Amino acid sequence: MSKQVFKTVFIFFILQLLAVTSISAAVPVNDELGNATIIGAFPFTDTVSAADSDDATSEADELECSSGFYNGTWWYSVTLSESGELTADAMSLNPALILPTDMSNQTAVNVAIYSGTTHPLTELACEGSFVRVPDPSDPGYTMVDITQSIINPTVTALVPAGTYYILVGNSTNTPTVGDIQVNVAFTPAALPAPVAENIPVNNPLALLLLILGLFSITLMKKRNQ
Repeated sequence: MSKQVFKTVFIFFILQLLAVTSISAAVPVNDELGNATIIGAFPFTDTVSAADSDDATSEADELECSSGFYNGTWWYSVTLSESGELTADAMSLNPALILPTDMSNQTAVNVAIYSGTTHPLTELACEGSFVRVPDPSDPGYTMVDITQSIINPTVTALVPAGTYYILVGNSTNTPTVGDIQVNVAFTPAALPAPVAENIPVNNPLALLLLILGLFSITLMKKRNQ
């Protein structure tokens, strides 16, 4: 092989290696709070690919959700013009990765709602999927107890008008969690029921005075016509 051919093959190999590395190092576009995906309408749905979720990172001052742990996170933001109930949920689209046959393949997906503007934010609600196993003294402790597992963590917070952030994170002992779907919904607070006027129907004298008053008003209107 000539030096020129060898050089060409070598350069081609290096370029291919760099291309593969750049693809494998993909992170979600909303990996950091400052790049949070803005939610403009409800209901909102987003799907993060397995490649992106696997490479998600955490920021230095980012507080860990109280109900879970994770290797990487990504963010959404929403500005509400009225008070109401904000709900978010997330789950892997491959349930087999969340409910494996042993803990060596355990995967967790976490979702949380925060208020604030920068890290550290204030947690309003948090939930994480998990796989609960029997007591280690049980010979079958490595097997998953599916009946005590959460595979679709959902959080809800009653909030006033303002801006809020939604965190989604994944944690796994293996390099793949699968595509993750995120859903966000908002229900405005119900308007208070109109208060009925207090008509004294249980007081005959007051009711009589009310009728006489209405009758007098009617007569006065007729005289003024």
